[in-house]
Amino acid sequence: MRYVFPEVGDHTIEWIGKRYMLIKTDGVYKIEFYQAAGEFIDNNAVDYILLDGDECMPFAVLNNENQGKVRGKLLATNITISYLSLDDARRGLVKEWGHLRRRAAAD
Repeated sequence: MRYVFPEVGDHTIEWIGKRYMLIKTDGVYKIEFYQAAGEFIDNNAVDYILLDGDECMPFAVLNNENQGKVRGKLLATNITISYLSLDDARRGLVKEWGHLRRRAAAD
């Protein structure tokens, strides 16, 4: 399967896998919640955004906290989770996103 990521403009790609991409919101390009939504993630309110190449959309935002910890949030929920590192947050949020998608498909 071929995955397609949304445009990331001038943001830095921190990590890219086969299906997922993590960008650092250090640019000015606006990232839409989903294609043609006309609604954008506030780049000033988040440090990173996780993108899903299967859905071609962002699915989580992350913020740095004290002592290297990272707070992550799935965009589809209001639940925030604290992680020990950026890598832990990336892996944990991808896992949570997978669980959420499977539950939604079962409904």
